[in-house]
Amino acid sequence: MAQNDVRYYLNGLRIEFMNKHMRAVATDGHRLALGEIEIISSEGIQEGMGVIVPRKGILELERLITDEEREIRIAFGANHLKIDLGELVITSKLVEGRFPDYQSVIPKEGQHRLVIERERLKLALSRAAILVNEKVRGVRLCFESEGLRVIGHNTEQEEAEDLVEVSYSGESFEVGFNVSYLLDVMNAMEDQEIQLLINDPNSSCLIDSVKNINYRYVIMPMRL
Repeated sequence: MAQNDVRYYLNGLRIEFMNKHMRAVATDGHRLALGEIEIISSEGIQEGMGVIVPRKGILELERLITDEEREIRIAFGANHLKIDLGELVITSKLVEGRFPDYQSVIPKEGQHRLVIERERLKLALSRAAILVNEKVRGVRLCFESEGLRVIGHNTEQEEAEDLVEVSYSGESFEVGFNVSYLLDVMNAMEDQEIQLLINDPNSSCLIDSVKNINYRYVIMPMRL
C-alpha cells in the first residue's frame, strides 16, 4: 500500500469477491501484491463486488489477527466495513475512488521463465544491497544459461556480484529492479521454489510460487 499518496485510492487495500474467493490487492504504483483465500460462506455479496479499506485499518487488523486459523466475519455497509473477530469487532470507513485496473499489469504469460530457490535469491540480494546506491537502490538481474547473476554497485565504483543456480533456458538479458522491493517479496513468501516471469527488460516482472499461485507479486523495472 502507498503512504500519503495524492492518489488517495492507493493508500488502502482493495478487497473483492469472485468465484467463492476473497482477493486482496495493494499497490503503490511501483509494485503490486495480490493474495486470494477461499470463502467459507457468503450472503448478499455480489460477484465482483469490491471495496478499498484504508491503510490504517488494515495495519490494525494485521496486528490483531495472530491466529491464522481463526474464523472471521466480514460485513459491508455503504461506507463502512465491519470485521468480527469474535471477542472484538472492528469498524472502518471505506476509501472512495476507483482502484486502478491492476489486472492489466500482471503478466499473463512470461516470455522468460526462471525457477529459483527463494532463500538463495534472498541471500544474493542481501549481499548486493550492501553496496547499492542508497538513493536509487538499484540492482541488476542478469538472466543467463549459467544462472541468475545479481549485481549491485555504487558511485564509489564498488561492486558486488553473485551467480545463483537456477532453472532457465532462455536467451540472456538483464533488467534493473529496486533491491528493497525484491527483498520485501522474498520476506513475504514462504515457499522455497519460486518463479520469475518477465517478457523483456522494460516490462513488469511477476514473482510467485511454483506450487501456489494464490499469492502473486509484480514489480516494475527501473533504468540503471
